[in-house]
This record gives sequence, structure tokens and C-alpha cells, in this order.
Amino acid sequence: MEAKKLTQVVEEKIAKEVGKAEEEAEIKDEKKKKKNSKKKSKSKKRIKR
Repeated sequence: MEAKKLTQVVEEKIAKEVGKAEEEAEIKDEKKKKKNSKKKSKSKKRIKR
């Protein structure tokens, strides 16, 4: 019985950690996209001049 309870707790913790990691990865991806789009817009402005 105790082993089953422990595995449930561990599984819940793992699920939370995975969720946090996914959120962090999404945030990093968003930041990269914004950074890249800024670089592109700057290069377009230079070309127009």
C-alpha cells in the first residue's frame, strides 16, 4: 500500500515538473521569436535606406 501511495506522489511531482519545463521552453521560444523578428525588421529598414 505504501509503495502505491509513494508512486502516486512521485508521479504527481513529475507531472508538475514536466509542466513547468514545458512552460519555460515555450517562454524561451517566444523570446527567441521576438528577438529574431526584431533583427529582421532592423535589416529590412537598412535595406530600404
